[in-house]
Amino acid sequence: TPPEDSSSFHEQSTYFQNLGHALAKTNLAQREPYRISSIKIDFSQSQDPELGSVLVHRVVDHNTAPGKGGMRFGEEGEVALSEATGLAKLMTDKNALWNTGMVGGKGVIAVPKGTLSLFEPEVGDSQTTIQQKRERKKLVIRLAFQEMFARGLIGPHIDVPAGDMRFGPTEVSHGLQGIRDIITANESKNWEALNLPAEDIRHINFENIEATLTGKPTDEAGLEGRDEATGFGVAQTTKALVSAFETVDPKQALAGKKIILQGYGNVGSWSAKHLQQLGAIIVGIAERPSVGNLYNEKGIDLAKLDEHYAQHKTFAGFEGYQDTYSDLNTFLAQHDCPDILVPAAKEGQINEQVAKTLINLLNDNSMKNFYLIEGANGPVTPKAESILNQRPSTIHIAPGPYANGGGVFVSCQERLKNLGEHDLNRETAFARLINQGQRICSDSTDIMKVNNLSLFRAMWSLMALNAQISHKQDPVSSTQSEVTTQQAA
Repeated sequence: TPPEDSSSFHEQSTYFQNLGHALAKTNLAQREPYRISSIKIDFSQSQDPELGSVLVHRVVDHNTAPGKGGMRFGEEGEVALSEATGLAKLMTDKNALWNTGMVGGKGVIAVPKGTLSLFEPEVGDSQTTIQQKRERKKLVIRLAFQEMFARGLIGPHIDVPAGDMRFGPTEVSHGLQGIRDIITANESKNWEALNLPAEDIRHINFENIEATLTGKPTDEAGLEGRDEATGFGVAQTTKALVSAFETVDPKQALAGKKIILQGYGNVGSWSAKHLQQLGAIIVGIAERPSVGNLYNEKGIDLAKLDEHYAQHKTFAGFEGYQDTYSDLNTFLAQHDCPDILVPAAKEGQINEQVAKTLINLLNDNSMKNFYLIEGANGPVTPKAESILNQRPSTIHIAPGPYANGGGVFVSCQERLKNLGEHDLNRETAFARLINQGQRICSDSTDIMKVNNLSLFRAMWSLMALNAQISHKQDPVSSTQSEVTTQQAA
């Protein structure tokens, strides 16, 4: 039975994972993570005692390959160990689907409740305050990555974190600098400077340390194009799907297709740009109330929109701005049904109510194919999917692990570059992404036909099958919980 729309993201993603494993008849649905590590950094005796104790959790799902997945930064409760555990399992399925040769990993840096404002700049902050907050965040991240690296919890062939919520290239750079501090201490034999015991450092392999993290700035061994990779993947997977379901020239698959996006952050904006480059028409963008909604039947000028938003931080005043704000459900009901809907904001946005609205729009429209592309993780709830699944030959939902998997795929390409594929560049990585996306699409449509499934369920089934293969040599899993405490200087 699908969980309610009000259930947590972890519950909803677990439902889809279990559904995939049930359809594929695999036995990994109830697997326990291989390693759970927790570190506490105590600031009570430091120059910044108000920071309290910061918790660092890192989860690796299985031990058959290095872990791969992002780090999140937030307050306790907002980011938590339980969330990291669920997301690590999801990352295993995503890595298996994209054949990255890695398993799922996920981590969080959790600061005490009520202290996020000590790290994140706010409107009205002076430049001095902004700099102080950035320095605090930098310190916490450097200490967290020093601890994880020194204790052998992360490394190029162990577990490779990347960016995620409030953890962009700048934060990744801070983490790498924390690791480099260990190298400096090791070379000078000045281990006390980092408050790390020498026995934790002497065993470390310092080769290819840049491959320990991905999502790095390009001038720090990062891969050009990583920032746009998720959006590029959304566009290319959409193109692959339309080519599979419609008799069209693949080069013209998206020509004239009308698209509405929800969310215009990194994923949404890059998705829009790349979809537009492939010939699609972006007619609508739904954002949060402070930004507003846009609709223009002739198509939104994205270049001008970016200039406008950079200056005003809102859509107000731009052509197509909707004077009266409405939620996504009302926004969709007010306009013609698009050919493609790309929710690229956050989980749970395509709920039972929105699904019913989409069904009504499609009933009033003669289109043979409608595509719902999950640019975000988990925007379609189980309740919504069960409603949309009533029309599996018309409504094609691309699940997040496929649609937004370009980010983790290119992230893994960055690691390969750092491990020795020095000629690997944006063009090579993106070409590989396109080829792998087409292969996944082909395999999924084959499963659809053989098993009479919707695209969404066929892809979750394929993920389960691939995950089973990637774990076929896995010994009995063991869970290790390690809690260590460092006193911050």
